[in-house]
Amino acid sequence: IYMDEGQLQQVYNYPAGSIWDFFLHALQIRSIPSPEARIQKAYDSYISSATFSNEQVGILRKIKDVFVSNVASHRGIDSRSIFSNPIYERVIGSYDEVNRRFEGKLDEVVEEMRQNFQPATRAGDS
Repeated sequence: IYMDEGQLQQVYNYPAGSIWDFFLHALQIRSIPSPEARIQKAYDSYISSATFSNEQVGILRKIKDVFVSNVASHRGIDSRSIFSNPIYERVIGSYDEVNRRFEGKLDEVVEEMRQNFQPATRAGDS
């Protein structure tokens, strides 16, 4: 069976993967990161490089798991859906309280992150 780079990218859901990445993975030298791991890395990089206060970064770190999980599984996510879960509301705080800490721009922050961390679509997907 012969597979080209495009087919391997689809099989592994790794659009940035090269033949070399897949070769190293097959030889068990270096694993291909899961979509969740790639989104987590991008999320951490984003919040550490953006101009958020320490308090805002702390809040964003608390919602990281739910955010990454929803984006990786192609489920919708917005700030209201995060705070509609009573467990997250108890851990993070109420939507109104957190939104005040983001100067009323929590929805914009979450939407920008959602757009930036959306997994790349595969050929033929829309």
